[in-house]
Amino acid sequence: MALQGYDTSCLPGGGVLEMSEHQLADLAGNAFSVNCAMAAILALLTSLRFNTESEDEELDQITSSSLGR
Repeated sequence: MALQGYDTSCLPGGGVLEMSEHQLADLAGNAFSVNCAMAAILALLTSLRFNTESEDEELDQITSSSLGR
């Protein structure tokens, strides 16, 4: 449970001893934690490209100079 992000220190006996086999099996299926979701979101955000205003102006200058030739 600790590897899945649950705080077992606040549970009596660490929490594992107090749970039935069915409850432990149910929790084992919920292994996709917030850490995994955040890693996927950060990977997505870092792969996106955001143009700033100065980059847009530079691209406009390059385009207009190449068309003017």
